Amino acid sequence: MSQFLVEPLAVAKIVLHACKYPHTAVNGVLLAEKPSPDSSNSSSKPIVICNTVPLFHSNLNLAPMLEAALMQIEATYKNYAIVGYYQANELLNDASPDGVGAHIYQKIAENCPLPRSLYILVDNKAIDRKCSTIPLIYYQRKEAGQSQKLERLPNSAVAIDGEEDCLETLANLLVRQAYRSLVDFDNHLDDIGLDWTNSRLAEQIRN
Repeated sequence: MSQFLVEPLAVAKIVLHACKYPHTAVNGVLLAEKPSPDSSNSSSKPIVICNTVPLFHSNLNLAPMLEAALMQIEATYKNYAIVGYYQANELLNDASPDGVGAHIYQKIAENCPLPRSLYILVDNKAIDRKCSTIPLIYYQRKEAGQSQKLERLPNSAVAIDGEEDCLETLANLLVRQAYRSLVDFDNHLDDIGLDWTNSRLAEQIRN
């Protein structure tokens, strides 16, 4: 059984964020439903990553802005937990986690209320309009404690819910340039009237 199940909405928002800013690195966080108080937090059940929140595309490690964003996310998504982190690197051929991403992910992992957390790295070279494959690479902490070392997970550890339909959705979104309407937290800070929850885009993706 896979350790994680990622829903198409989460996949689409990650890829669209990377496509909107191909000239720079981008990042965001992964969301999953919080476990109910009477449910068993079994490590054998896959964690369902149902949504993402795009954060930054200018300075990924600006601590005050990151802290403010995480606080607002927690206040807005009260029934959800931040269970991971994603990043697309600036360079096309760079498909390795960097120190900035590892540090942010470490802090998220330490506070994750679920048994596991996930680091997703976008494989920039694998993004194309044909969408023949999910362009994501998966990592986890190598060990608990203060270590920031990450180990790559096999693709079998992460399942994409309805993968074929997800690929078709991605292809349609890229052809329609839906990434132009995506709003990350950087955009919201520039214009607070912009919806960083991307509710309209989410509806478009689901449809």
